[in-house]
Amino acid sequence: MKIYEMTFRLLSPAIVTKRRTLRGYLSPLDYIPSSTIRGAILAHLYRRGDLDEEMLRAEASEPRVIASPGYPMSGGERSYPCHPFAYRCKACGDEEGVNYASEVLETLEGGREPSFKSTCERGHLALQPLHPKPVIPRGKKLRKVGLHYHSAVCVGMSRDRASSHRGLLFDYEALAAGLEFWATLTIPGELSRGVHRGMKIRIGRGVSRGFGLAEVTGLRCIKLEREADRVSESLRGRRLILYAFSPTSRAVEEGFSTSNLGEIDLGEVAGRCGLEAGGKLRFIAGYGRTNRVQTGYDMMEGVIRPRLRAGQPGCVYVAEVEDGGGLEEALTALSFLGTIEWIRGYPITGVNLLTPLRGHPMAGGG
Repeated sequence: MKIYEMTFRLLSPAIVTKRRTLRGYLSPLDYIPSSTIRGAILAHLYRRGDLDEEMLRAEASEPRVIASPGYPMSGGERSYPCHPFAYRCKACGDEEGVNYASEVLETLEGGREPSFKSTCERGHLALQPLHPKPVIPRGKKLRKVGLHYHSAVCVGMSRDRASSHRGLLFDYEALAAGLEFWATLTIPGELSRGVHRGMKIRIGRGVSRGFGLAEVTGLRCIKLEREADRVSESLRGRRLILYAFSPTSRAVEEGFSTSNLGEIDLGEVAGRCGLEAGGKLRFIAGYGRTNRVQTGYDMMEGVIRPRLRAGQPGCVYVAEVEDGGGLEEALTALSFLGTIEWIRGYPITGVNLLTPLRGHPMAGGG
């Protein structure tokens, strides 16, 4: 398996929205879902001929291409989904937020309940939570990412009369051209030759109308061995504090999902990228918001995949660790591959991408 950190720029507005109405797509997201990026990569490989229809069907039933959500960049700096241990004081008028995760890390590692801030350093009560908005960490400060949006109204055209249909208007709200995003991508080695800097992919809805054209501007190969060093330094006994880079959800009986993570078999995750490593994570507590998450459109079946009950990106979890050998490598693999959850017969990827909070930019400090 090859693991990349990928950056890409929108060359045309991208329709990636929270809701669809009878008259169009409204309320753009402030990030790009992992299912959207994964679908764009698979479609690119299929058009190139790297994937035939049989391989595409195999990918639909046994996914090997895994993408993380794409988060915006600003001035070359990467943003991350904000955790619940941060705020912005509206009374102070400061546009920057405060990150106090470093203050609660030892509390969580010691098995105690953390205290959430109710006032700022000046005693103001007007605190605005930043979780799960994308933010750029700068030590104990956080800067929100300002996104630009594109609005358009389109009219339906009659093929017979070559004129517009009366009353047939469609509203589109989209992420504006020029925005940059970054994400991680895990892909089998035999398919990696089709992924390169400068390649064009099509993201979101309305690609036949010119929406969603993007160009990959950067591609950096990631070595799991190097990433495992930070994981090793973050371990404090059997208790580990994890930060979610993606939605967090597990499948339960009868095809339903839950934001209660329960237990994750690290051996199964490591085996998907060819590592002989093991261990388990048993989740004790979680902090953050939950929501219903759309998991994308199944191109092979022509249906919308089920929605998940999930913790939002940026959630923080407390877990007990059971070492089965090669624990650091297995935990590193989890941060890039997550788990595959089967919901009503569909494999869901891009969930449960978890990494230790200690040592991460979102831990703050400095």
